[in-house]
Amino acid sequence: MENAAEWGCLKDDGKRVDVVEYSRRYCVMDCEVLRAGWLMFEGWVLEITGLNVNDYISISSLADNFYRNEGVYEGVYEMSHHVREFSQRSMVGGRCMQNSNEMCKTDFAIDDYDATSLYPSSQHRLKGYLKGKPKVLTDLTYQPSKHTMAILWGLWSRMWVLSVNSRL
Repeated sequence: MENAAEWGCLKDDGKRVDVVEYSRRYCVMDCEVLRAGWLMFEGWVLEITGLNVNDYISISSLADNFYRNEGVYEGVYEMSHHVREFSQRSMVGGRCMQNSNEMCKTDFAIDDYDATSLYPSSQHRLKGYLKGKPKVLTDLTYQPSKHTMAILWGLWSRMWVLSVNSRL
């Protein structure tokens, strides 16, 4: 009631609120707060990166351009066609559901973390980007060792499972 009185949104009797006028004022206040937050964010990004956030459709495209400007991708080849399609099959993301997408009831407390922006945290853990042209391994008898796996950390492979040990 204090906000309604301060904003002149009380009806003649002083006990009822003009909901339409109150909602309008509240919406204006919301927009002012949102604008102030956006201007602050815009200033921070411009100061840190030299880029204007209004020139980009997503934070990912802004980050990509910043990386390009900083030379992060030097020596990294872009993939296209069959190579890109093959490597894309190993990447998953955006999964947000229980097993079988069914409701799960428990008799204990569950911590529900809303991790909405995992992109920056995954970038932080990344030790670098794959550099150079992709190489096709033609030796089908390849036996990986700890040493070769450390070198080939960007290895994509396709395999066919012919049988599964039922005792697993």
